[in-house]
Amino acid sequence: MTISSSFKKRAKAQVDEVVDKVESTLSAMEAAYKSSFPYETLSEAKKAYESSEETLAKNDAIVGALDITRDALSTGVMHLRTIETYISLHVPQMEDGNNFGVTVQLNALKEIGEIKEKWAKALEELPKYFSTRADAVDKLGLPKESKSETKTFSESESTGGKDGDQSTTNKSTTTEEKTSNGGVPEFHRIQHIIAIDVQQYFTLKAAMRSVMEGYLVAMDNLLKNRLKIEAPKGNGGGNFGAMY
Repeated sequence: MTISSSFKKRAKAQVDEVVDKVESTLSAMEAAYKSSFPYETLSEAKKAYESSEETLAKNDAIVGALDITRDALSTGVMHLRTIETYISLHVPQMEDGNNFGVTVQLNALKEIGEIKEKWAKALEELPKYFSTRADAVDKLGLPKESKSETKTFSESESTGGKDGDQSTTNKSTTTEEKTSNGGVPEFHRIQHIIAIDVQQYFTLKAAMRSVMEGYLVAMDNLLKNRLKIEAPKGNGGGNFGAMY
């Protein structure tokens, strides 16, 4: 029993859609990379983060870069999954001889799987930045604001009397806001937060480069070996070169 040809056609159509958008996908990644990672060296990034006190509480540039990187990684993973399914559905039954095309397919699947796993792990690591930084900020002793609200509700009834039966309802709300000024931030704790941001800048920048380069090479190899992948027992094709 073999899989229905309709599934193969569907997988091919999905890959065609990915391939048709390769240039626009890469262009979008490159534009996001340039805007999100303007510093050539980590020293430049450190200097920029040190110049703003607001950065200590929240580094908007890093948070924005993290969102961009997360989108790029998830896009890369999903597109590679599409290609993986497409290739898998075109792997024929193993036979004696003339299996070069199948070798090309299996090699492609192995390399795609390794890239996909690398990017998926990078995605899993991204949220750790927030917990690490939150702990560092908490130890910094920045001013904190707290707000509490108390609501009271009472109701009473009285009968008889000059005006007859009466009911009374009382409502009150009390709001209290407190601000703790904290102490003067210690130098090394400030540097710790900046160092966390600088390290995250490097991690995100490297991840974006990994996606851009890996995506380009993966798509290039797919296009070079498309015929051999779709018809492994046919003629032509080549070796699915090493991916990033």
